[in-house]
Amino acid sequence: MKRAAEYLRRNSYIYIMAFALFVIGICVGILGAAGIGNEELVGLTEYVGKFFGSTQKVAHFDVFKRCAAQNFKLIFLCGICAMFVYTMPFCFAAVGFKGFTTGFAAGFILKTFNYKGAIFIFSSFIPALVFLMPVMFLMCGVCVRFAFMCHKNKSKRKKEVFSFALSMLALWAAMSLIDLTDSFVSEFVVKGVF
Repeated sequence: MKRAAEYLRRNSYIYIMAFALFVIGICVGILGAAGIGNEELVGLTEYVGKFFGSTQKVAHFDVFKRCAAQNFKLIFLCGICAMFVYTMPFCFAAVGFKGFTTGFAAGFILKTFNYKGAIFIFSSFIPALVFLMPVMFLMCGVCVRFAFMCHKNKSKRKKEVFSFALSMLALWAAMSLIDLTDSFVSEFVVKGVF
């Protein structure tokens, strides 16, 4: 416990920055959703309505595969960028972009489905986000620390790259597990609300 507290204290600036970028991303995403024109809104509403109004059983494994593939791409890109201190800011950008997509999706659902959208967001969207956010911030922290370590001592890169890769794989597994659980929960929420 003391080691974890010490780690967070020493690296608080990374997590504060990641959190700030995530919140900014959410705000920009919500503003983006609010600024959607009527033509785009109709098209997106029809597309999303097919999912919310569908009576077909959701193929959870297919959803899981898509989410796992997207998560792997994100983890892989952040891992590659963490090899060099000059490309490391991409990891922060990834957190900000995740905030943007989250804010845009939440803003769009709320704008389109009103109180039903609010119920969906609070019963499915936010609970999954509560678990996903720490994983995203931890991923950013691991990447930034590794990038600075490699920059200060390039000889350590080969020694530490295996443990770094294992850490990134563990984070990928955690993200994918959260998305898998959310795919099951979302189906029941959608059927109950819509």
